[in-house]
Amino acid sequence: MGRCRPALLGLLVCWPCALFSQAETQSAPPDAEAIARYAAGLDLLKAKEFRNAAIEFAQATKSDSTYGDAYFALGKTFITLNKYGKAVLAYESAMRVGVSNPQTQQLIPTQLADAYRRWGVAAYGRRDFQQAVDALKKTLEFDANDPRVHYTLGLCYGGLRESEQELEALTRAVVLDAGYTKAYKALGDLHRRRRDLRSSAAAYRQAIALDSTYMEAHGGLARVEVDAEDFAAAEKTLRRALRVDDKFAYGFLMLGHTMNQLGRYHEAVEPLRRSIDLDRGNWEGHYRLGESYYGTGDYRKAIDAGMAALGKKRDGHAAQIIVADSYGKLGMVSDARTWYLKAKQDSRFKDYCDYKLEELASRP
Repeated sequence: MGRCRPALLGLLVCWPCALFSQAETQSAPPDAEAIARYAAGLDLLKAKEFRNAAIEFAQATKSDSTYGDAYFALGKTFITLNKYGKAVLAYESAMRVGVSNPQTQQLIPTQLADAYRRWGVAAYGRRDFQQAVDALKKTLEFDANDPRVHYTLGLCYGGLRESEQELEALTRAVVLDAGYTKAYKALGDLHRRRRDLRSSAAAYRQAIALDSTYMEAHGGLARVEVDAEDFAAAEKTLRRALRVDDKFAYGFLMLGHTMNQLGRYHEAVEPLRRSIDLDRGNWEGHYRLGESYYGTGDYRKAIDAGMAALGKKRDGHAAQIIVADSYGKLGMVSDARTWYLKAKQDSRFKDYCDYKLEELASRP
């Protein structure tokens, strides 16, 4: 019992020998079996057998439910095993019963807060947004000023479609860290969903000012400018982004779309082809390319592009419209009718398709 065991996972510089002497906060030494289990767990940690170490530490706490050092070791081991919920329970037990060394005792709230944060982040990754919110709010009870937690909490509220709480959390994140690029980008996304295009553009611009290589922020700003029908501004934004990153597939897609909106169909073809080359699963790139070819009057290529889009997304009704319109322009009435009937299944296109079907019916 007199020699000092190695630090657990390198997270502390050393576990003092007091962790074994049980001299400080615990009222009585643990029983012999608990001590043996705990020592075996430390040996297994040294051998990096973390799962078996966790079993030994858990057995130590079963043998003596007041063995705070074993709970603390169990919490750290569970963190290594990515079992954050179990780590939380272990740390809470260590806090409740106390550990042998007062310096370690002071560390427990920090370790517990980190376990809650990791638990919340992992739950967010599983899209279990409510569990993530619950865990992250517990983290804030220990440190209310961690911008990372507020940022992730904002994303979770977004997943729950609670936009007011999302806005509050993301705003708090950038107040605490004015250089938090991802939080500004997330605010841009939120404001765009809320149709506050001015605030959205401002948030995206701030993200770009902080990191000019942040392509998602460039793409978000361009999307806002397109939504506002400021296509000249969108073109400028996208060309600037593509000078920074010439493999920005979404940027090429949006540039092609912008050129279509400006009626510059011939100029749209090359960026759209580039977007498809960079992202083979990009159904929208094929669809937008179909729009470009339709605009230039190359209806057979428009059909090919529309069919390629449908090969990526069978229910891409907008692409079905391109195919139908192109067949109509080629005078292939039966084929046009077939595709209008498919496209009208989407309520957004029903009126247009009915109009075109009537038009086809009136042809001699």
